[in-house]
Amino acid sequence: MVEESIDEAIQGVDGVYHTASPVLVPYDNNIQATLIDPCIKGTLNVLNFCSNGDGVKRIVLTPSCSSITYRFSGQQVSPLNESHWTNLEYCKRYNTIDEKEAWKMAKEKGRDLVVVNPSFVVGPLLSPQPASTLLLILAMIKGRAREREPKKKKKKSKTAMPEYCVTGGTGFIAAYLIKALLDKGHTVRTTVRDPGDVEKVGFLWDLKGAKERLKIFKADLNVEGSFDEAIQGVDGVYHTASPVLVPCDDNDVQAALFDPCIKGTLNVINSCSKSASVKRIVLTSSCSAVRYRYDVQQVSPLNESHWSDPEYCKRYKLWYAYAKTRGEQEAWKMAKEKGKDLVVVNPSFVVGPLLAPKPTSTLLFILKLVKGLIGEYQNTTIGFVHIEDVVRAHILAMEDSRASGRLICSGPVAHLSQIIEMLRAKYPSYPYENKCGKQEGDSNPHSMDTSKIAHLGFPPFKTLEQMFDDCIKSFQDKGFL
Repeated sequence: MVEESIDEAIQGVDGVYHTASPVLVPYDNNIQATLIDPCIKGTLNVLNFCSNGDGVKRIVLTPSCSSITYRFSGQQVSPLNESHWTNLEYCKRYNTIDEKEAWKMAKEKGRDLVVVNPSFVVGPLLSPQPASTLLLILAMIKGRAREREPKKKKKKSKTAMPEYCVTGGTGFIAAYLIKALLDKGHTVRTTVRDPGDVEKVGFLWDLKGAKERLKIFKADLNVEGSFDEAIQGVDGVYHTASPVLVPCDDNDVQAALFDPCIKGTLNVINSCSKSASVKRIVLTSSCSAVRYRYDVQQVSPLNESHWSDPEYCKRYKLWYAYAKTRGEQEAWKMAKEKGKDLVVVNPSFVVGPLLAPKPTSTLLFILKLVKGLIGEYQNTTIGFVHIEDVVRAHILAMEDSRASGRLICSGPVAHLSQIIEMLRAKYPSYPYENKCGKQEGDSNPHSMDTSKIAHLGFPPFKTLEQMFDDCIKSFQDKGFL
């Protein structure tokens, strides 16, 4: 720990084996002094002195396999090799930082460094008394190592806050839902395709309560069983993960939309069926699974009994609507077969302020619309809803025992030209799109009946002005406008 305290020992030698490091140290709340400083500062002190003379030809450092094995994708990438690193967000193991800092300094000082990563070391005693790993083994044999044994899972008390899984954690709806659940005091699990992608996932760790009560798992909608671990043991599952506004043509629509929406939803429900703890599943569908039908004007206002017509969607190549309709229909079928309690929220076009570092999905579309980057806007009449209303509807669907079936979640309905006109009047300095496309099948006037969710005590939906003001102001605050 003391700089230059090992100078005399190293002076004049040909090589240095740096094995000194705390192992299995009971550090409690004093982690900085007992573990972090010896591992990191101590290693840098040794390397720093080695760099002061020309005698030392090679340094061999002894970190640990703990610098390799702890990662979200451990099972998927096994067998692990030297290219793999423990993910710091996964376990905050500072021995990993120790080795990384050593490589960094060795490179800066021009020193030849070789690292050996041993796992749990076992063998005969050489010293008079057992220490470190051998002391643990002795204590286990003598029955004195209960604190080292795997802790049995405690049964949740009846008053404990329910634990939930939210799929697709970096999505617009999912991220806000995670934030709301953490704010309420829940422990939350979420799934993403790559937990190690700090650029995409990092903002979730910045949410209040995330470091204490958020767990991030690796899962892929297209991989059967990949949600099992994240869902096992939770009280409820919010399945929000789904592609939205994905650019695709007739040739790749199967892989880009149909498989994630349909097969992905079935994969999640199947994982839920394997866990007896899951009391309810809340699925995020869409008003796109409600409003695309030949008789839309005749039956409007649309309610939860109405379904989009798959043949109508095919005729006008409304592939997102087709995928969401089929995905929801298959979800209802499987939930019935598996005996799972399913409630579906059908939101319209979701608008509101940014939470993630960059706009994606519906927010990215709005940003491009305001900046005039699309070329032409769609000839579409659609409902809009504030993200706060969407999150509130999901939580109600999960927590209110009266909630059942489908729940339409939509504010006012408008044509995109009306939205542009409204925004241009309030924010005239932006270029906006001026040309409307000629697509057919998506511009039928209609309205949405939200009386079912209102009867559950849901407050009035936010206005178009409120949701778009929040959206535009967040773009301005974050430098996108």
